[in-house]
Amino acid sequence: MELITFLGLPEGEQWEEFTQHSIFLAKYEDIDVHQDLYRLHGFYVELSSAPGLGLDQVMNAFTKGPRLDKYMAGDLDYIFTDLEIDLP
Repeated sequence: MELITFLGLPEGEQWEEFTQHSIFLAKYEDIDVHQDLYRLHGFYVELSSAPGLGLDQVMNAFTKGPRLDKYMAGDLDYIFTDLEIDLP
């Protein structure tokens, strides 16, 4: 499934596709916001939540850009070696 197809799905179907096929990659925590990065087909999905601010989980799908850059600043070498996942 391509990103544009995923984004065209109704929200409920996006969550279903995500829960059935995503692979957890990394966690990023800021002062108030908790974010988890997942791989879904050929793109990434970030789940963001801020329990202290009353923000429920929000899903953002993307292929590149600042959302991905913050994870790349950390050490994700284990993804390439241990999990043998081909990241774009």
